[in-house]
Amino acid sequence: MGGSDSLPEPLGTLSNRDPLGLAAPLAAEAQVPAKVPRIGFLSIGSPTDLARQLEAFRQGLRELGYVEGQTIAIEYCLSEGRPERLPPSR
Repeated sequence: MGGSDSLPEPLGTLSNRDPLGLAAPLAAEAQVPAKVPRIGFLSIGSPTDLARQLEAFRQGLRELGYVEGQTIAIEYCLSEGRPERLPPSR
């Protein structure tokens, strides 16, 4: 880059310090977003049986400022009447 080491290399340009061009992708991956809270929702019901309750649950979270998939992650485990499908309690 014209002899000036103070300027960053443009993206996609190979340099002597990074001959394989790996620094830019690694730098992008290093910017990890803040951790998103995760909730586990366990029930012996089915999605159909719980549709109203699940929507009310999500609405309550939205009222508190949480948006599923953006500011909070919800992992559902619905056994559809078969409790043996649920993970064991600790």
